[in-house]
Amino acid sequence: MGYLRLYEYEAAQDKHFRVIGFKGYRPIGGARAEPSQHEYKLDESLCRSRRMIRDLILCNRFEYFCTFTFSDPEMRFDLRACVKSLTKWFNNFLRVSPGFRYLVVPEQHKDGAWHFHGVVRGIPASEFSVPKYITVRDRITQKLKEIPNTKGYIRWNRYSRKFGHFDCSLIKHYEACAAYVSKYITKSLSELSKSKHLYFCSKGLQRPLLVFDVDDVPFPFQSAQYEDEFCKISWASSEQVVGNVLPVWFGECCTDLHDQDIPKDMSREQMEEYIFEPLTFDMLYCTQ
Repeated sequence: MGYLRLYEYEAAQDKHFRVIGFKGYRPIGGARAEPSQHEYKLDESLCRSRRMIRDLILCNRFEYFCTFTFSDPEMRFDLRACVKSLTKWFNNFLRVSPGFRYLVVPEQHKDGAWHFHGVVRGIPASEFSVPKYITVRDRITQKLKEIPNTKGYIRWNRYSRKFGHFDCSLIKHYEACAAYVSKYITKSLSELSKSKHLYFCSKGLQRPLLVFDVDDVPFPFQSAQYEDEFCKISWASSEQVVGNVLPVWFGECCTDLHDQDIPKDMSREQMEEYIFEPLTFDMLYCTQ
């Protein structure tokens, strides 16, 4: 019959359990390594990185989706220099805000320059300001241009003074955000970065919590979202597993909100509008 494992993702909204039904018995001498989900038919390292990004976002409540760019004409083309400077600066910022946490993924512009996308939490409201003009990227030409800041979008002065352009948005749909950020991990990124590290994050972030691991328990659903010769895998809500696989009292610890997936057939701009909302001064103080 095999054995069943449930992992809990505390920061997820509805589908916050990953249910894995392993086929056959446990290997003697240790637990079998969990198979990766080949959702994008990439090599295993890319799949692991994508899955780990989703895991970290779904286990840690981040507040904002941000874009970090670099003005230095030399550093912006050197990924190693960007990573070293940015992560060192982030870690130093912990002295200002001990609750600061981050997870970022590099992306390369067509001109070869690097910037980072990712999620953060713990930036105090006092760190932000509302400039008269903001820099935005033209969707057609992909070039930066200055426009009047008529809607009151905020900028992080401390970052901008040190490095360059910064954008920040509220996360509206959390599961969709986790999936969206993981898609920045591409095969071309792996080839260009020539590094084992395809994303960068704070130390001590929460990981999925193994809450059930029992032999001879059948897979609780008629069909699985993923299946191969080794296992079946599905995402589930508390309503689907509490009282069925997990004891009824476990439900007292679960949050029951609505699942949010990325709709199909959307452009990148449309997905960003669906998942995120640019942060304004008024919204900032409503979220603190």
